Amino acid sequence: MQELMVNETRDSALGFSRRVGRSYHPVARELDKFVRTGLVHKQRRGAAAVYGWHSTNRLCRVLRELLTQSFETGGGAEENVDAALSTLMEHGAPLRRAKVGRRLPLERALAVAARQARQDGTVFRVLPLMLFRLHEKLDREKLWQECNRLDVEQAMGYLLDLTGRVTEARRLREWAADFRDGRRHRSQYFFMPKNRYEEELARRHTPPLARRWGFYMNVPESDFKDLLVKFS
Repeated sequence: MQELMVNETRDSALGFSRRVGRSYHPVARELDKFVRTGLVHKQRRGAAAVYGWHSTNRLCRVLRELLTQSFETGGGAEENVDAALSTLMEHGAPLRRAKVGRRLPLERALAVAARQARQDGTVFRVLPLMLFRLHEKLDREKLWQECNRLDVEQAMGYLLDLTGRVTEARRLREWAADFRDGRRHRSQYFFMPKNRYEEELARRHTPPLARRWGFYMNVPESDFKDLLVKFS
């Protein structure tokens, strides 16, 4: 919504999926829903369909003003990421972040970081370390609620399971089962590939655990073990 309404971005469904770090098909479905409401227009440009906000529509202009005010007063996606990563850095996360955001509850910070991890490989690699360090302070139900709100239960479930296996923290593996999203039946790329070569690499080199959670990725589990040893 921010890309469409506030930034007035015009792009294909694939382009929007890369911008927000989500899989192509769910993004395309949501865009087509907006088209049916009349809020978004869809135009052909060569082989691609390009979506854009109906900025001349009066209702659309009012909605844009309301959403813009919301981001200005409550903080947008980027501010939430800064707040989440600042919170994790306060607890020892080995991250470099230029901006210092407000502090968030740990469960919310981890959920936002899990969403950001699908666009940022560094955050992705650091999250298991932070889950291991913080798991005794976390409320499982609150963590699930925050992940459900951001639609990152499956990603968090995978990260919990991975962390539990690498660190032998049984509690995290037990939690992971509650985060499996029963609505998902098709595998998706954890990181949106930029081209067919990256797609092939991810499909070919996906670790078994990631595959069981329905993700394709070209990231070996040894990366997490090395980081945990380095900062433990």
